[in-house]
Amino acid sequence: LGMLRAGVDSLFEQSKDLDKESVIFMMQALCKVGLNSVSGNKPDIVGASKQLRMFGVDKLCVVVETNIARVGTLWEVASTLLYQVASHPRATVRRYGMDCLTPLIIKVFKHRSELHREEGAEG
Repeated sequence: LGMLRAGVDSLFEQSKDLDKESVIFMMQALCKVGLNSVSGNKPDIVGASKQLRMFGVDKLCVVVETNIARVGTLWEVASTLLYQVASHPRATVRRYGMDCLTPLIIKVFKHRSELHREEGAEG
């Protein structure tokens, strides 16, 4: 099971090597998975951990973090799911969403700040 999990994790971590369209396609699929898991249309997987139920959200955050240099073009896709999770009627889902979203936003701000410093140094 550990090897399988590592292989799946590697798939999302390697997304930095994909072209923009492929990354967007991957993110759209993760959004569908994530929205389905939090939509309330289907019950939670009985006995499933919170991590399993929030797989789409988790992996979407990994893809955005991995592709932080392209966040400007990817944010619109990512924000669709992240907004749904952050404004979900169930407090546990909202809390989980905030736990995922907070470090992601901090990384985006740091990345943007680094870009501005680099641009200032060049100018």
